[in-house]
Amino acid sequence: MDRSYAIRCYLPAANIDIWFLFHFKGGNFLPNSVALKSGLPPFSIYGIMMYLQHSFISRFYCSSDTNNYSINMMASQRVPTLLVATYFIFFSFMETTKSYRNILVILIACSIFHLAFMRYSSIPRYEGYIVGCSVIVCSMLFFRYAQKVLPQNTATSQCLVFFAIAFTLVPLILRSWNSFDRVVPQATSIFDQPYQMGLFVHKYYDQEAVAINDIGAVPYLTEGKKLDILGLGNNEIAKSILNNKFTSHLLDSLSKEKSVKIAIVYDYNLLPLEQNWKKIASWYIPYKDNGPNDSVSFYAVTNSEAPRLLDNLKQYQHYLSRRIIVKYYY
Repeated sequence: MDRSYAIRCYLPAANIDIWFLFHFKGGNFLPNSVALKSGLPPFSIYGIMMYLQHSFISRFYCSSDTNNYSINMMASQRVPTLLVATYFIFFSFMETTKSYRNILVILIACSIFHLAFMRYSSIPRYEGYIVGCSVIVCSMLFFRYAQKVLPQNTATSQCLVFFAIAFTLVPLILRSWNSFDRVVPQATSIFDQPYQMGLFVHKYYDQEAVAINDIGAVPYLTEGKKLDILGLGNNEIAKSILNNKFTSHLLDSLSKEKSVKIAIVYDYNLLPLEQNWKKIASWYIPYKDNGPNDSVSFYAVTNSEAPRLLDNLKQYQHYLSRRIIVKYYY
């Protein structure tokens, strides 16, 4: 059997096997990150019909009212146009290199699905992977076959090429410029908040269960079990959120079941649990574009844990940057 043919057959089969194993072990049909953080319509006939009528088509030509949302939307809308145009322009030259054609078809499908089901955001997210791959493939085809495809070097043809390139690439350039403007404050915010959260848990609660709603640095830097309040790392919570059954009682019972000691959360994500959980302190980071994540709070899930958490936070405070404003409530 041809080696390349075997790879094309076995890799998809392996992915399907992994999906079935994950699904029958209690996972959702879609990965939690896709089901919870995308703009998927409700899984009902009425929900799908309303989505197709009011949202689906407009995503391919309309932009949000917010400036940053509009930049990201326009960039995402140009990618399928760029890919489809590249496919038909260089179609005859891809007969001998069908891998280009296959890659373009995959990228076109991915960009359309992304545009149809993505959640609006002022921060560039997953479309960056599609944009990067698309630019590389289209650039390779352009530099390899452009002289054979483009019309003669006249003023009219140059103007047409210029306007076509500007229409396609200007939103992508604006998106990149807007992203670069956010690199420093966002990187500083990540260092001052999620990374410090991870170091704090590693120092004082490395082997203990902790509830969080910003998985990333904390699980990476620590060993103990984590209860993800947003459901990205917890199937039970993810299913309850998708079914609109996520309640404070469920969160409290899961915390007791998993012997959670403390919770490090953004208050806007937390259900009213003040009667059970004791708020000990908060770290406030006054950065622009940080939105509701500018303050993270520390809770003792049990009354007996409150004094210990308070002492640990006070001991760790001298490791924090002076930019962070610490406030105690206990």
